[in-house]
Amino acid sequence: MSYLIPPHVRNVRDDEGVVLLNVQSGAYFTLNGVGARVWEQIEGGRTREEALDALGRRYPVSRDRLARDVDTLLTRLIDKGLLACGEAAAGGAGAGPADRVQATTRSSAARISRQRFAFPERLLWSLLGFAALVGIDVLLHVAGFARFHRAVSRWRARPRRALDPADAARISAAVDAASAFYFKRAWCLQRSAATTCLLRLCGFPAELVIGVQRLPFMAHAWVELDGRIVNDNPGYCGMHEIIERC
Repeated sequence: MSYLIPPHVRNVRDDEGVVLLNVQSGAYFTLNGVGARVWEQIEGGRTREEALDALGRRYPVSRDRLARDVDTLLTRLIDKGLLACGEAAAGGAGAGPADRVQATTRSSAARISRQRFAFPERLLWSLLGFAALVGIDVLLHVAGFARFHRAVSRWRARPRRALDPADAARISAAVDAASAFYFKRAWCLQRSAATTCLLRLCGFPAELVIGVQRLPFMAHAWVELDGRIVNDNPGYCGMHEIIERC
């Protein structure tokens, strides 16, 4: 039997194992060294039997025990939506949501000045940051991670002739200020998603980046603009392997 990795699954690996992310559910799944070897076999397009042959040459255990352990792992991965049988995946390839949808933005959105923000503008953007946090929070908890992921991915930057890099820093600072007064803890994912959307609203091609660390397991989100981190500590973000960009 062959298996396929669905398009909504992301993965990163290190010397100790693999971290998987299901962008439909927002759930993470970690694999140890042996599980990582199984995943490598599946990534290589090998069938279950071919994977067992390869693993049997590496690990001195009986084939029956190896088959039981591999089948248990494969079943868990399928149950969590991280893997699909070859036939099922091929038959459902066209069943996913439509991609490449161009998101629209409201023409009445406030424009940001390229001069230094005056107090009214800082207050306005802090209020917009607060509203963005609320919107992201509601989207995550009501619609789920999959729709949140699609919404951020489809939110395109508004075309603008001139962009001031200093404005990006000010927008990020405005969202941080709104986070300080938010009625609940604003986690890195919500804060970074709100920053990304506001930056794109102003024409900046910002990216929401999600990184993971396997041991101890941690996930973190931040915003990048032209490869530069704009709302977090680059040293801390550098400790995480990037698993998704949207």
